[in-house]
Amino acid sequence: MRFSDLEKKVIIVVGVILALLMPITVRVFGQVIPTEFILALIVVYLAYIIALLVRSEEKIEEDFEILEKEINGTGVEIITSNELKCIKDRLEENTGDVCFFNIPLGRIRTEEGFDDVLRPALENPHTKNIVFLLNRSVEDIWREYVRPRIDSVKHDKNVAIRWLTEENA
Repeated sequence: MRFSDLEKKVIIVVGVILALLMPITVRVFGQVIPTEFILALIVVYLAYIIALLVRSEEKIEEDFEILEKEINGTGVEIITSNELKCIKDRLEENTGDVCFFNIPLGRIRTEEGFDDVLRPALENPHTKNIVFLLNRSVEDIWREYVRPRIDSVKHDKNVAIRWLTEENA
């Protein structure tokens, strides 16, 4: 069972509210329901929240491993956000298209991050197209920081952006 981000946030908020209301709950219901029982319920609920989060992380890792197996030998390479600093050489040698899927724009909105990640792709004469697949939550960063930097670099690339929604993510 997979929960959407909104469902996860609701579950976590309810858990935090319960934890914050614990002293009041114990004081009000402590006379009727044993305090140990109330505390046990809250601890079980918090454990449930932690288990949900761990399970969702494990599912993401499983999905990533499946994707890596499916694209093996196709010439497509997955580069994680931790490897972004090392991507410059690969983009300078690229021949073909570059697709940035949910790239963390916070890392490339600075001049240094832009020079390490995007400038090599823009200046590479063998790169044909650059496509960004991004979540709408980063639209402001894209519009204010990243797009103006892309437009300031002289290039002949087709730079496209596709906004992801729940249906096409």
